[in-house]
Amino acid sequence: MREKDTGLNNIWARNRPAIKIAGAFALFSMVWIWASDRLLAMLVADPDTLTSFQSIKGWGFVLVTSVVLLVLVNREMRAEDAIRESEARLRLFIDHAPAALAMFDSRMCYLNASRRWLTDYNLGDRDLNGLSHYEVFPEIPEYWKAAHRRGLAGELVQAECDRFERADGTVQWLRWEVRPWHDSKGDVGGIVIFTEDITERKLAEATLQESEARLREQAAQLDLAQVFVRDLEDRIVRWNRGAERLYGYPAEEALGRAAAELLQTEFPKPREEIEAQVLQDGQWEGELVHTARDGHRVVVASLWVAYYNSDDLPSLTIEVNNDITAMKRVEEEIRRLNLGLEHRVADRTAQLESANQQLEAFSYSVSHDLRAPLRAISGFSQILARRHRSSLDEEGRRYMDNIVLASERMGELIDDLLEYSRLGRKAVTLRPVDLSLVLTQVTGDLAARIAEIGATITVPPDLPPVSGDPTLLQQIFSNLIGNAVIYHSLDAAPRVDVSCRSDGRYLIVSVADNGIGIAAEYLEKIFNVFQRLHSEEEYPGTGIGLAIVKKSVAMLGGEVWVESKLGVGSTFFVRLEQAEPIDPRPQQPAA
Repeated sequence: MREKDTGLNNIWARNRPAIKIAGAFALFSMVWIWASDRLLAMLVADPDTLTSFQSIKGWGFVLVTSVVLLVLVNREMRAEDAIRESEARLRLFIDHAPAALAMFDSRMCYLNASRRWLTDYNLGDRDLNGLSHYEVFPEIPEYWKAAHRRGLAGELVQAECDRFERADGTVQWLRWEVRPWHDSKGDVGGIVIFTEDITERKLAEATLQESEARLREQAAQLDLAQVFVRDLEDRIVRWNRGAERLYGYPAEEALGRAAAELLQTEFPKPREEIEAQVLQDGQWEGELVHTARDGHRVVVASLWVAYYNSDDLPSLTIEVNNDITAMKRVEEEIRRLNLGLEHRVADRTAQLESANQQLEAFSYSVSHDLRAPLRAISGFSQILARRHRSSLDEEGRRYMDNIVLASERMGELIDDLLEYSRLGRKAVTLRPVDLSLVLTQVTGDLAARIAEIGATITVPPDLPPVSGDPTLLQQIFSNLIGNAVIYHSLDAAPRVDVSCRSDGRYLIVSVADNGIGIAAEYLEKIFNVFQRLHSEEEYPGTGIGLAIVKKSVAMLGGEVWVESKLGVGSTFFVRLEQAEPIDPRPQQPAA
């Protein structure tokens, strides 16, 4: 029955003007016909006359009904125009409303929506009329739908701040109101939803809260710092708790006092210059010395900042001080220790220089005092061997040969000792060195020995330059290649292979041989002075060569090590810093 009533109401709503006019016309016609027929019957008895009057009555009816229809139609048209104007004004109001609002019928279908509504919800120019609100916004939460139902029941529902998560994941913050609207009978015809997008305000509030939190934190930090504010006459107008703790003066005692007088400030330069810099640059930083209430001196790192009033004129100075008294004491102690260290270093340097001079004198003494008798022994033994060798028996000749060989080895030992002692006594200047040229010189110096034993030496061409000293590099590789030639296996022709590889900013040069090898327990010891693994009769040498190599490599900032296997051979590795490409002009050979 309710559905039938609803259908009739809809028919009436859609055809109300026409039904009203038709009803009025039917009523007027019935009254006209009934009244005119009764009146003519009473006034006219002649049938012919009655027929004539009936025709006149018909024309009169047409005329009168036309006038009546004109009046009725005109009135309805004016009413319809008024309704359309009202609807147009309502639509114009809704379209241009500063707030986002939409009007819905009882089924929550759109009747109208403002432009702000389309803009706030990114709906573009979409025509919403007739569409279900829940089809347009399927993400609407259930509690909002409940609010709509309450509005359709005649209740005013609103929220000051509500979160709306869109289907695309974005979030809007809304202030909304659901208000019912009523039809001409006073029944609820639907609802009007007013919304305001307060997302920006919400974000601004969040930003403000964060800013306030930072300010509170900074205020707390400033409370830990020592801060006071002075006017242009140096009177203290603000004095925080940090200043109270540092200087011992409570705020009520410090306020109004001249800061420089109260704290007995010691300035690093005239105060007038500092104040002029604050006025010119807006701030000044430096160290000050204050005197606390109990009389102890306080050293502070001070920052003065000018504060400007509304007229952009400096009116106050904010002074932020950081107590660095303990740090200054530490700095003074460090300075004192450094001064003492410098004196000790100077003394030690003088001692080292004296020791070096003594060592240099000793070296010359050794060179002269040892070589003089050695030369005599060697010279007389050689003369004796030449002149009287034939008169000596086999044992005498053997003794004579041993004397000559021993004097030669003693000369070599003296040379190596002097060379080792000279290392490190003079500064080394590193420069780019052509490693290929160094190795060419080394192999050239060893050419006679290499040819004598039939050794093979391979050196790759165009080796990269290294940062070093030509003399030290020649000593390093002369000893390494010379040892590789000396300590060769008797079962195979000696072979020495020189190679290199890059290791970042360093170059690793390797010298590999197929000699007798070194036992694992001696791989570190062989770099010590006088460390020999074989007798002089088996393999000649002084036992100093590898010590010279290690010391020379260390002076170049490099590293040397060895890998070896008994009966197979040894490989010595030297790590040196690579250098930039050198001038293509020939280098001076090492002396």
